[in-house]
Amino acid sequence: MHYEYKFRSDAADVARRINKAWGYRTVGESTAHERFREFKAGNEELTGKPRSERPTELDNET
Repeated sequence: MHYEYKFRSDAADVARRINKAWGYRTVGESTAHERFREFKAGNEELTGKPRSERPTELDNET
């Protein structure tokens, strides 16, 4: 997605192309728009933000 942003692609078109290549709902248009906004604001980090809904580590002790 960052590559496409650098070439001034449209976020919605990028989402559609990603979904065509990798499968339905791989990325939503709203997610693509959000990432493009972040890139435009200067945040070009390619790693994702931590998510609260998923554990970051697996606890095999339980």
